[in-house]
Amino acid sequence: MATGNPIVDALDALAAEVAKCTESVKAANPDALTRSVDQAATKAVSSIKTALDGASEAVKEIQKAASDTAQAASSAVEQVAEVRTATRWLNLRSVAVLALAVVLVVSGSLASIWWERHEFHRLHTKVIALRAEVQTERANLKALKAKGARVKWETCGGHLCFEASSDQHGGWVTTKGNIKLVIPRGY
Repeated sequence: MATGNPIVDALDALAAEVAKCTESVKAANPDALTRSVDQAATKAVSSIKTALDGASEAVKEIQKAASDTAQAASSAVEQVAEVRTATRWLNLRSVAVLALAVVLVVSGSLASIWWERHEFHRLHTKVIALRAEVQTERANLKALKAKGARVKWETCGGHLCFEASSDQHGGWVTTKGNIKLVIPRGY
């Protein structure tokens, strides 16, 4: 019965031949015995040689497979080293990009805060000036109301104007030059 292992199969064949030889020895004459022993020895040598040739081929295949595996392992080690180098470089790039992003966000925020403070101070100065002007105008309006101000302002051809009184009591001019002045209606 064949087992698939060449050495075991050769030993089984040898045992079968030895059994045949033993039967021949018991039943045979010396010439037949010599022939039978020679045949058995020849078959045994042939079986062992075939088994060893098969084993030699198996060893060669195992050596080739081991060599291929060693080459593949060496290549894998080189690739792992390349991946590690690439990963380190990628990590450095990632850190650099992250640091740059943080710097840009911080500098943008600081620039925005600076601009807002600058605008706040500029607008605050304008508000103070406008409040002072409003106070002045309110004081002027209060003084005019105390004098009985009843001037009605209009627009005349895109210009500010008011009605003049029909009784002007003579000609009036400014102290800074010869510009005519009129009395508004209601005064």
